[in-house]
Amino acid sequence: MKRKILWIAMIGLLTCLCVSCKIATDQTPQSSYHGTFWKTVELNEIGIAVNNITGGTTNYGKGNHFLPSILYDFYTFSTNTQTREIALTFKGRDGNDINQKVTATFYFSSADPQNVLFNYADNNKDLEDIGIMMALRSMGRVVLGDSVTLDYLKTDFRDKLQKNAKMECNGLLKDFHLTLGNFNLGNYTFESPQQIEASAAQKPGAKPIVSAYQQLINMKKQYEQERESTLKAIENERKFWESEREKVKGDNSKKIADADGKYDKTKNEADGQYDKDVELAKAIMVEGDNQYSWQVAKAQAMQGAGGKNLVKLAVSKKLKGAPKIFLPPDSVGGMNLKTTDINKLIEAVGIANLGGKEVLKKTPVPVAEKVNVKPKEE
Repeated sequence: MKRKILWIAMIGLLTCLCVSCKIATDQTPQSSYHGTFWKTVELNEIGIAVNNITGGTTNYGKGNHFLPSILYDFYTFSTNTQTREIALTFKGRDGNDINQKVTATFYFSSADPQNVLFNYADNNKDLEDIGIMMALRSMGRVVLGDSVTLDYLKTDFRDKLQKNAKMECNGLLKDFHLTLGNFNLGNYTFESPQQIEASAAQKPGAKPIVSAYQQLINMKKQYEQERESTLKAIENERKFWESEREKVKGDNSKKIADADGKYDKTKNEADGQYDKDVELAKAIMVEGDNQYSWQVAKAQAMQGAGGKNLVKLAVSKKLKGAPKIFLPPDSVGGMNLKTTDINKLIEAVGIANLGGKEVLKKTPVPVAEKVNVKPKEE
């Protein structure tokens, strides 16, 4: 009895397990990984494990993770930047056919990978086919088709179309968690889909079928390329001569700076010497003023009584020991010195030939007392 109950319980458990696995398998995408116990997530990848029993999801980063395939389905999405090229054919507002090559770069955002897994795709390739191609074909045609042929020939106009197309495409790709990095317009032709198909059906080496209008456009492109090449050559020549001018300007600036340095050095030396000479001249002027003041003071002192006495004393020193002739003054009956010729008097007396005879008697009386000698005024 106990064995029967045990077998019935085991069968019921296995039945519930199988039903749960069936339900989980029906509600989740088909996994790309089966038959392994370890799952590997590379750099710049996001791993998503879906539990086959509960239906829950778990995100995994770089590394090896133990996830048996019987219990988990495993998916990865790359976050690297990827590139897609397509050819868009559309009509402009003026009815002309335009065949435009477009190159788009995009990357997957890791904000909500479970939403992408359960609603859009379980790998990057399917996500690219669904999201990127839809956005490029739909919004690309809408934005680029809002133009006329003559405007489409202008580079700045096409640049504006690129920005608008990128913005509109990113609006569509937001739900796919994809971000468009670049939307670049490449070569373009003004050909209808029929002409493109006819050219593609030609044998290899055959001359392509080109409309007369496209031939004119090709000629215009060629002229534009030649013009751009010429302008580029002119710009390179201008930059070359500008660099040469700056080089010469730099050399001249160095020479001017050297000359200015030498001038400043010489000027500073001259200024220093001039300052020294000025100070020396001031010192000389001060010394001269001092000498002048001393001489003035000396002259003023000599004009007083003391100066006169000094003159008398100096005269007496000079006359000391010299032969003297005393003449009585006119006031006491003597000679008038103002009218007497002293030289003739000496000759008459014969002083030059005295021969040792004493005609005049020497006296020790001080000269200053007998001779009234006035000091020489300076």
